[in-house]
Amino acid sequence: MDSTSNAFSYAVGGLALFSTLASVLLYSRTYLPGAQMKVLDDLLVETRQIYEKASTEGLLPPDVSSVAYFKLLRFESEGDTLREITYRALSSFDKLWDLFRGHTTKIMRLANNVGALRAMLMSKRKGSSNSRGT
Repeated sequence: MDSTSNAFSYAVGGLALFSTLASVLLYSRTYLPGAQMKVLDDLLVETRQIYEKASTEGLLPPDVSSVAYFKLLRFESEGDTLREITYRALSSFDKLWDLFRGHTTKIMRLANNVGALRAMLMSKRKGSSNSRGT
């Protein structure tokens, strides 16, 4: 009976270890640079569309428009650099290595900056359209 309980204990321990590792891998997959890069790319495209629409409709004051334009150019340039680094990692080890080197953090920080620019564009656009009486 003692050997049966030991075998059962080892089986349960192995199953627990496997499920823990699988959970950690599935959770960390969303924080890999590739997944975060997709979020950043979508955010950059949407922000560019918001800027172009507001700019063509004349909803942004000239000073805000120029500041937003140069920030957007800088963010897109930084995104290109990060994209190159992200897609250079081909193996799973390289992707995890980039995660632990802080590459994901850089992408998330840039996404936060783009989000802040997007929020500023939306608020200035709404403020401009409210002052026009629309």
